Amino acid sequence: MTLRAALDGYLATRKNLAERSRQDNARRLRRTLPAGLTSRFEKSRRKWLRSGTPTIAAEVKERAAAAVKQGGRGDRRGGGPTTGATTANATMRAFRAIWYWAAERAPDLPPIRSDG
Repeated sequence: MTLRAALDGYLATRKNLAERSRQDNARRLRRTLPAGLTSRFEKSRRKWLRSGTPTIAAEVKERAAAAVKQGGRGDRRGGGPTTGATTANATMRAFRAIWYWAAERAPDLPPIRSDG
């Protein structure tokens, strides 16, 4: 199962999920983990969990800095530089929610926190 398939299944079956949450989760995963959408979900788990948050944060910070250099808005709305931490944490929360959903349907998926 790919992350894209798991995301689509999760969104299709979670009828109680607010529309804003659906849109945010889908947008966040598609934007921050585009290569992961087509790779095998269970094989990519360790890489995303070990390096996901710092890697995502660094990429967001880099995009924001580039936007500022180009004269666009890349800083936080509240002021100060963008660190990417909030985006990284939210992306990994969405990833975990989808993992837990997939694990209920595919018992052969390893636990999200195992090293296996």
